[in-house]
Amino acid sequence: FGSSHFGPAFLAPSTPYQPGPPVMSDDYLAEVCEGKTGKELFRELLRIYSEAQVEDYYKMGQWQNRSMRTDYVLIEAHRKEAGAPAPPPLSSIPEPKLPQQQLLTLPGLKAGNGMSPALAQLVTTAAQGAGPATELRNCAIFISRNKLDPSRAKVMLMALSSDDRKVVMDGFVSEKIGMEATDDLEQYIKENVKPGSAAAEVAPPGGAGGDGATATATGNLSIGELKQTALFIAKNKLDPTRAKTALMKLTAEQRKSVIDSFSSALTGMEATTELEEYISGCQETGFPGLEEPPSKKAKV
Repeated sequence: FGSSHFGPAFLAPSTPYQPGPPVMSDDYLAEVCEGKTGKELFRELLRIYSEAQVEDYYKMGQWQNRSMRTDYVLIEAHRKEAGAPAPPPLSSIPEPKLPQQQLLTLPGLKAGNGMSPALAQLVTTAAQGAGPATELRNCAIFISRNKLDPSRAKVMLMALSSDDRKVVMDGFVSEKIGMEATDDLEQYIKENVKPGSAAAEVAPPGGAGGDGATATATGNLSIGELKQTALFIAKNKLDPTRAKTALMKLTAEQRKSVIDSFSSALTGMEATTELEEYISGCQETGFPGLEEPPSKKAKV
């Protein structure tokens, strides 16, 4: 070819592309995945994945840290394998702008504000004065934020005292959703709320009440019985309304017998139907732990 206006670099034999040093060291990867959360973790993800959207990782007022860590590790692994160039400096990545959360308004709350109709009804009921409005509203928001099963979670929370309920709602967190998250809540309550601390039974003034239990507005259940019933319903994943109705028809001794002996592999309405059938059977043949069935006592 003789002389050429192209420089030596152009004429040099081509060589396979040689990637530079690893994009991120293992130590830095560990620092990101173990030491960063929320906005800072999202900025790290955005640094290597420019298409990341805040809405995909910020839901119900909470950063989805587990999802961000998982995506970060996967994307970084692909970048290393492909020999991707170094990402831009972290200082050039802007702070993410959080989406405006639609606030709940009382009264006239409409389902669709991030809450299921059941939770919306719970908050609306509070606004109408059917109980401590603030506590009911806080419970509803807590259930919605943690994506818990509304029926089970409400039963468990309302069985606690105000102080214990606040401790649970302030301290509980789960990266699961639905029934699994609700199972985590149940376990958290068992581990962090001492038996009897949530609702200590206090004898009425002047010895009124016979057995010394403080009656509540819920039928003739004492505070301790109410808590025990609520935990039983939550544990067996029963329909709260039907199960409570079935249990309230029993005497205290019969109710305790059922709570101690009944269990079901089913959930929801099916488990509740099984409970109702179990109670009917006990009324005919006798309750476990009681001396005689009510039918025999009636004939004596």
